[in-house]
Amino acid sequence: EESAQSYMQALKHVETDRDRAIIWAELSINFYKMSAFDQAFDAAKNTLVYDPEYQAREEIYRIMGFAKQASGDMNSAQKFLEKSVQIDSHSENQHFAIFELAKIYFRKQAYPEAGKLFNLVETSFKEKNKDYWLSLLFFKGFILYYQNEYTESRKIFELMLQNTKDSRRVASAMFGLAFVSFA
Repeated sequence: EESAQSYMQALKHVETDRDRAIIWAELSINFYKMSAFDQAFDAAKNTLVYDPEYQAREEIYRIMGFAKQASGDMNSAQKFLEKSVQIDSHSENQHFAIFELAKIYFRKQAYPEAGKLFNLVETSFKEKNKDYWLSLLFFKGFILYYQNEYTESRKIFELMLQNTKDSRRVASAMFGLAFVSFA
């Protein structure tokens, strides 16, 4: 909160719109970390008001998408995350935007779209972020299940089981395997 107040004070002293945009961008991150999602969204929006060609627009759209997602507005979250990913789908930070966008597609039962996005980030998460990789496997297993690819779905849930000792993850994998066994 203290840093947010400092940024707000700094806004009073900057002279260019570009500098205002930079401060609003920092505020958007700050507000998001404070779980002040409406303020994070508004600050991100202000970034683009002051500099429509802001150099890290993908980051601003990602924050806007995450803020809307946290507020429960999945349609807006999807729109902003799609914009973010259109600008940059390769950087490591953007893998989280892709992952969250895939989850939104999954919830909307757009399984082919969700599967494509999960496949884009699977290798990266497997190598660098095991928790996200295991979550991805859970979604991927159910995508295959809902597409009637039961053998492949079973393999994914078994892979999940082989790669975790965490009781919550084990339970999730067993839940998936139970679904497959009734198919």
